[in-house]
Amino acid sequence: MDPLLLALFGFIAMMGLILLHVPIGVAMALVGMVGFAQIAGWGPALTLMASEPASAMANLDLAVIPLFMLMGSLAAAGGLASDVYNLAYALIGHRRGGLATTTIVASGGFGAICGSGVATTATFGRVAMPEMLSRGYREDLAAGSVAAGGTLGIIVPPSSMMILYAVLTEQSVLDLFAAGVVPAIMAIVFYVVAIQVKLMISPEAGPRGTRATAMERWLAVKQAWGVYILFAVVIGGIYSGIFTVNEAAAIGVMVAFLFALVRRRLGWQRFIKVLAEASAGTAMIYVMVFGATIFSYFMAVTGAAAFLVSAITQLPASPAGDHLHSTGSVYLPWGFLR
Repeated sequence: MDPLLLALFGFIAMMGLILLHVPIGVAMALVGMVGFAQIAGWGPALTLMASEPASAMANLDLAVIPLFMLMGSLAAAGGLASDVYNLAYALIGHRRGGLATTTIVASGGFGAICGSGVATTATFGRVAMPEMLSRGYREDLAAGSVAAGGTLGIIVPPSSMMILYAVLTEQSVLDLFAAGVVPAIMAIVFYVVAIQVKLMISPEAGPRGTRATAMERWLAVKQAWGVYILFAVVIGGIYSGIFTVNEAAAIGVMVAFLFALVRRRLGWQRFIKVLAEASAGTAMIYVMVFGATIFSYFMAVTGAAAFLVSAITQLPASPAGDHLHSTGSVYLPWGFLR
């Protein structure tokens, strides 16, 4: 079979497996192995299945992912998610849709000390959903706020997905973290705007909460001291250059662990559950890494990647495309945007 046609069939097969609810990493690895075997034989294909995962496991840059996953689980166990939520609610909970807005803002704050969208969604599903439903919020607004807030765990630095992308594309992790700050702020703002638009259409979906007193706000600010420390250690350490990303994640794990111990919220059973949650999330990400590397290897040997690059570069570019390629700017009818 023509390699390019094989690559097309492989892509369709991968999407078909994903639609059948086969895990994405498994689908990519399976299609990549079978496709590579059609070109090089089953011996090299089985060797690829062994060598690529081993190479990924030995990658020190990926070691930061389980550390961030563990830090997020420990932070949730130590009550830091509740502290962030209570702080946000004390400041803005009295406004219309305040609990939904609080969920978005708190998810962004927790994402800055967690690095995992899965952990953020799961944590605020337990923290925020019962609060909103008990105060008369409609289920669609409550669930949508939690789901939207969970995506901030991927966008807000430090993000395990950014680290994964940096490793797979050989980019700088710190550059990605720096580039993620503005989009994260924009996402929070637009989510809040979307909530207000929803409430303009259906005011009953998010009733106002009670206004916190000045003393209650001050107590919420004081109670969140652990969040400030963990944020300063991880984010401050990374951006100041004191720690590498791996070192900041390791120290963050220790700080979150000590905080949970000091609060006496980390019994033996809870500690085992935290390890299980972090391990499950890490395993999911690593399976995706294995599958992506095997599938990309298959695509590379078929020549599909080179074919696509060549096809795109040979397209007749418009003046806007030429200008974008040469200067990074795009001319529009009303001027240009940098």
